[in-house]
Amino acid sequence: MPSFDTQAQIAFKNLLGKSQVQKNFSVTQESYGNFFNVPSSNVWSSKIPTNNPDTAVANQIAVKILADFAVINDSGFGGKFLSYQAVWGATPSILSSTKDPKTNQDFQFGVGSLKDVTTNTAILDFVPDSYGLNYAIKPYVSYPSNEIAPSNARDWVFQYSSGILYQDVLTSGDYAPPTKVVGYYYIGNKLSSLDTTGPEIIRVSATGPDNNFAYYATVSSPFISTYSVNHLYLVDFANGNTSSVKLNIDYLGTNSVYKWGLTGLGELSSGDIKGATGSTAGPLYYLTWNTDGYFLFFESNPTQLPGVYKEETPTINKVGGIDIGSSFNEVRLQDMFTDLLYPEKLANFTTLSIQHPSLTNSSVNEYKFIDVGRTLTGTLTFSWTYTKGDDFSNSTVNIVDITPVTTPTNNWPGPNPAQLGFSYDSNLGTFSYTQSVVSTIPDKRIFYLTGTRKNGTSLKKYAEIYWTWRAYFGSSTQSTLTPLGVTSLSSQLMTQSTGTFNISGTQGYKYFAVPDNSDYMFKSMTYFGLPIVLATNSYTSVDSYGNNYTTLSITNSYNRNTTYRIYRTLNQISGTLSVNITN
Repeated sequence: MPSFDTQAQIAFKNLLGKSQVQKNFSVTQESYGNFFNVPSSNVWSSKIPTNNPDTAVANQIAVKILADFAVINDSGFGGKFLSYQAVWGATPSILSSTKDPKTNQDFQFGVGSLKDVTTNTAILDFVPDSYGLNYAIKPYVSYPSNEIAPSNARDWVFQYSSGILYQDVLTSGDYAPPTKVVGYYYIGNKLSSLDTTGPEIIRVSATGPDNNFAYYATVSSPFISTYSVNHLYLVDFANGNTSSVKLNIDYLGTNSVYKWGLTGLGELSSGDIKGATGSTAGPLYYLTWNTDGYFLFFESNPTQLPGVYKEETPTINKVGGIDIGSSFNEVRLQDMFTDLLYPEKLANFTTLSIQHPSLTNSSVNEYKFIDVGRTLTGTLTFSWTYTKGDDFSNSTVNIVDITPVTTPTNNWPGPNPAQLGFSYDSNLGTFSYTQSVVSTIPDKRIFYLTGTRKNGTSLKKYAEIYWTWRAYFGSSTQSTLTPLGVTSLSSQLMTQSTGTFNISGTQGYKYFAVPDNSDYMFKSMTYFGLPIVLATNSYTSVDSYGNNYTTLSITNSYNRNTTYRIYRTLNQISGTLSVNITN
């Protein structure tokens, strides 16, 4: 074993990149190199703002945490504990107000930024105070009132890479052991997140945007001559966005940037891109090229990990235990097959309904139909049933309103299940929402019930309110009708389940009126299955089925107006007729 002097000499030369060959050689005389090999999982690739942890938190590079100290050496002076390892507590204790950027949910062990972390795991990724004293950790004998000051006589030092606090207790006295530590934990990108067998990494810094919402990057690294699906573009942007986004790299053309959301592929929303702060570059975003001529935007590396399945696009068909609208965030393949083949073992939403005092016109819980222009005031109550409630990850159950652009959009971010009236014991959840909702054109309001299983599968259940026009039908002895005459007939909302209307046997001409712009069109009028001749005099327009009609402008009871097609029998009839419509 070399002496301590020799060990110190070797360590010094190694630190400066040289191997010791001759004991009496200086560092400059040694000719054999020595290099440290650092695992890619230990190399941080996100730029940390100097002495500005608030910006690091805002840019989703770090979070402020409260951790425990575990004793690892108690053989010091007078039996005083000497060394402590920073470890995670029973649950993630995040002091900065933020969600996990990889899941958009509260931080949880085993998923997202903490996917390799569990209770008592050693913490190795504290941001050191070499980035500025504002990142310095604070140890406590008891949190939050009894902080151990840097000048404390126990002469302590914290080693950020290992998460170990060492105190050199040289005098007697009461040195109560530290129990808690506050610091900044790195959650940014690491070199290991870049798959070297995957696409070529193109580093881009983009300026802008201009008045056309476009960002520009005139120099990429390496320089590229074409956009390619074999590239992964790592981009920081000079400024945040306030609208949709376009990007031009190396003068190759300005193209739109899209992202996947609840409703599929769409524009970026205001604030999706966070720009530079002062002299600090903005966070890195991941963009891929689509051969249809646009970039796809991701906040984390979109590459697939071995042995897991990741797909954020909602499913469009039910397969086994995987319902329509499901998506997958790095779900193990074993869990994927369990989801498919053994649905009875899994958490599932089984029903979702919307209740309102005046919503009584539909027997289908997932769909409600009301007149165009009608305002729903008061409380909308969402009720759902589910199975295996203990399989839902905590705080993931949401009601989300993704209404189209003609009516306001409202989102209810994820409170914990108890706040939504969600009880694992009753298998029934409820949530009440009080706000007037209305649409002045035929439209729909779409609501999602969302939740995430502990294996990472995200579930969705749909409920919708449709604003639609009415069909008017009935008998009249008048050969022509005014708009008031039409609205005085019987009526029924045009719903997705509508196919046949029955006109009563009262003596008179049989009328049927359908919105001209409706998805459902008049097909035929029959009596015991036999077609009835329609009027042609003054009914000179002809539809795609060869039926004659005329048009009238009709205003409904909610003062909304549209053009209707008016159909009438040639003769007065006393029998009951059927009207068939089709889409």
